[in-house]
Amino acid sequence: MAFRIGRKHAYHTYPEPRAATTVPYARNSAVGPTDETPIAIGDGTTGGTAIPWSVLGVGSPGTNVPITPKSTGLIVISGVMTVQNNAEAAVQVQVQVAANGVRLPLPEAEQVTVEPNGGYVAIPLLAGGVGVVGTTSNVSVILSASVDDAIELIPGSSSLEIEEVQAPTG
Repeated sequence: MAFRIGRKHAYHTYPEPRAATTVPYARNSAVGPTDETPIAIGDGTTGGTAIPWSVLGVGSPGTNVPITPKSTGLIVISGVMTVQNNAEAAVQVQVQVAANGVRLPLPEAEQVTVEPNGGYVAIPLLAGGVGVVGTTSNVSVILSASVDDAIELIPGSSSLEIEEVQAPTG
């Protein structure tokens, strides 16, 4: 958009309006599951249960949340998973993120103890990764327990947010 500002041959231009520009960074979200989901035993490298998301911002319900980076490829994954222990003993639960089936390493602090006999805990998640700009990655969250089927993911109590972020400039 250009207009004359009063001097002969002088024009001023404004950038395109915000509504006409595209979003520079990609994002997606997920909420779920709709049913109680038993969590399988796992050691952080194998086993466990991928969360079956029931509602996705973009994509079909399932265990994968797709994201296609647009500009930087730097991805931040945040969320919370709420689980309940139905066993008579305390159970260890670990949260892990996988991109295209490859599990990302997480610190030991991502492992929590859930108290016995109906105890529950909300497990926060914050992870980062790098994707290829223009290529879709499928992100999944995997929960592993120290005892098979003692832990259940509480329906509708988990959420996930995946965002592409600006590159650090130093």
